[in-house]
Amino acid sequence: MDNTQTNPTDPAQAANEPATDQSRRTRQPSMAQIMESDEFSAYLSGAENLTRNALLKGIVAHVDENTGVLLVDVGAKSEGIVAKNEVGDDVVKTGDEIEVVVLQSENEDGHPVLSKRRADFERLWRSIVEARDSKVHLEATVTREVKGGLIVDLGVSAFIPASHVSSRSRANLGHLVGKTIPVQVIEVDRKKDKVIASHRLAADAERHEREEEAWGSLEKDTTVEGIVRRITDFGAFVDIGGVDGLLHVREMAWNRVEHPSHVVKKGQKLQVLVLDIDRENKKIALGLKQLQSDPWKKAAAAYKTGQTVTGKVTHIAPSCAFIELEEGIEAIIPISEMSEERIKTPEEVLTVGQEVEARVKQVQPGQRKITLSLRAAVRDKERRETRDAIREVNQRATGGSGSDGGGALKLGDIFGAQLREARERTKERKKTRDEARSRAQQLAEEEESDWDGDTDVVDVDVQEDDES
Repeated sequence: MDNTQTNPTDPAQAANEPATDQSRRTRQPSMAQIMESDEFSAYLSGAENLTRNALLKGIVAHVDENTGVLLVDVGAKSEGIVAKNEVGDDVVKTGDEIEVVVLQSENEDGHPVLSKRRADFERLWRSIVEARDSKVHLEATVTREVKGGLIVDLGVSAFIPASHVSSRSRANLGHLVGKTIPVQVIEVDRKKDKVIASHRLAADAERHEREEEAWGSLEKDTTVEGIVRRITDFGAFVDIGGVDGLLHVREMAWNRVEHPSHVVKKGQKLQVLVLDIDRENKKIALGLKQLQSDPWKKAAAAYKTGQTVTGKVTHIAPSCAFIELEEGIEAIIPISEMSEERIKTPEEVLTVGQEVEARVKQVQPGQRKITLSLRAAVRDKERRETRDAIREVNQRATGGSGSDGGGALKLGDIFGAQLREARERTKERKKTRDEARSRAQQLAEEEESDWDGDTDVVDVDVQEDDES
């Protein structure tokens, strides 16, 4: 029996050992080597991180389709367990990287207990804080109106004070409920779970951005689409992609517009023409009638001097009346052309809405002006009636007596009533003139009498001075 002992530290003996024994010995690291290895460091790091409420990243190792439980590798000695009710709303697959919060460092089976839902909530708070710091705008859904403002959903509830609601919506906060609006986070208190946001700051910033973009793209004489935002007595303000332009009442239609609300409505979408751009003063003039056919282009051919036309009184001014001949074309009747008699106001002859027949005195298409005469049309009508009457007299005179025994028609039969009315009018005018003349003479005599009385007083004064 060989009692020779092997010395493992002897190089000569080690050289004589089989190769398999040498390789087996080299594959077994020492404790010092194990403690210095990266794997051991990672293990210790994972163990140190497994403190309650710690936020970790991990890889989904397994998804139990029956229970919905996740096994997540977070670098610990055992895979962490995420219960179904702690997974959250996201769909998770094997191999996904997720964030989890440690609920328990180790359960009775030696597995860490984790929560993805809590991690999602923590990540949401981080994003809200980051949005506050960077002033990034978030989208929030308005859930309800409360005293002093609105409650919105950012994943967590946030409060918007009424003073921080956009000025365009401040008058009626309730109509924002259910809508998604841009907000800017202005205050976060994580301990009290309190978030305060501003709709006004976000809306103003977005509006400014749209304005800058719109001013850069706007060009004169181009057609753009807009939305009527506000209506006033003198026009309407139209939002044309971030900036408001003025659609003046005169630019709404070719015909007279009594009020802008008769043509456009608030919230209405319409095509308008950019008439002018004042970039320095931030003003834009818009037109609507320019996109419609201009009736004045055909006015020169449609209306001639001396022509008799019919129209409706649309407006009465102190010195004239406006007559609508057709849509988009208005003519005027000066007060001097309204009656043969002298009148003080057009209302003595005309009323708004009245249908009148007048004669065209002048057509000026370039100035968009047609002048009419009412009294000339009346004279023309009287002449026509006179000619018709004379023609009827001649026909009756040449036709002989009729079966009714009327015989030939005489002028008195036709004009008797008119002549009597004319004589009565003449008498009335003469009476009025006589009364006016008598009254003037009476006033003159009274003034002369007063003057003579004053003279007597002066004479008496003079005599008294002489006697003295």
